[in-house]
Amino acid sequence: MSVHLVIDNHYPEGKEFYIRYTEGSGVKVGTKDIPADSSGPGSPLKIDGYKSQTIMITGNMISGAVWMNAKGRSWNKTSANDDRAGPQCSLLELTVDDNVISYDISAVEGLCGGYSVKWKPDSGQGAAKYQLSCHPKPSGKFSGDFIPSDKWSTDSEEGKKTAACGAEFKETMDPNDKQGKPWCHQYMQRTSYSQGGYCDWLYKNDCQGYCWAYDEKKCPENAVCEYDKSGNPLLQGVQQDKTVRGSPTNPNIPRVPGTLRFIFSPLDAYDPSNPPHITPDDPDDPDDPDDPDDPHDPDDPDDPDDPDSMGWVIFALVLFLAAVLLAVVLFSGKKRVKRPPPNMVRP
Repeated sequence: MSVHLVIDNHYPEGKEFYIRYTEGSGVKVGTKDIPADSSGPGSPLKIDGYKSQTIMITGNMISGAVWMNAKGRSWNKTSANDDRAGPQCSLLELTVDDNVISYDISAVEGLCGGYSVKWKPDSGQGAAKYQLSCHPKPSGKFSGDFIPSDKWSTDSEEGKKTAACGAEFKETMDPNDKQGKPWCHQYMQRTSYSQGGYCDWLYKNDCQGYCWAYDEKKCPENAVCEYDKSGNPLLQGVQQDKTVRGSPTNPNIPRVPGTLRFIFSPLDAYDPSNPPHITPDDPDDPDDPDDPDDPHDPDDPDDPDDPDSMGWVIFALVLFLAAVLLAVVLFSGKKRVKRPPPNMVRP
């Protein structure tokens, strides 16, 4: 059951994206394999403005991530020149195994743009309820003290703390243990989900994404939760998944053939209800007229085997030689004109 992962670049300019997943196989861009790699740099994928590229998943893609190079950002300037080694802020995540397709928007450690995720099974049924989006307005405006980090350590950058709860935690049900997830949930609720905080800004702008490491589980507003042994919030014995506008932020749907579309877009001057026209940019498509490296493209000026291109070269060469011959004839029939001094301009 093949799944098409389509990456849409809704920026007017070209962008570089990176793809990485920890386990699986059968993941290709055109004819190029993208192997699983749990710790190496992401596989680069350049996509022109208002273009898309398709990744074919015929096997499994476990713990996958797709992110855009956020080079040129005004913050976190001490990081690497590009983000190939790993995302410096937001990204889109997915898992495709034998039975399930799941995906989410992660806005942990900052938001680098706007996002939409659309799932459309080949049957076309039930697609609407599995859409996600994150386009908060006004972009970048929150008044909290920090952006939650995906790490345990405390750090600060340009006066903004990036301290919070991260990937490693101690299994505990005690909300007073600062090394456990229960304490993290309550701390985030008090701070980042408070008025003007980063999580509050995203949540009130209907961003269907996560704002901190374990935000996929969330105690409902004004409720008092208990916690299971993994530190996840419980209300009346039921684990509480985070929802936005009543919809889940991490859809888990049965695997069937279909298309999962990851849309990357600007936050400013962008209307997700009126997106630009996007055309495919398939590097292996011999009929793609927009592919500059396509040897079969009759309009490719760099193709030495292109008969139309060679014809224009020959025609231009003939014109050039004719112009040189004409100049020689004209020059030989006239007296030489004395060259003006260096500081004079010929009238």
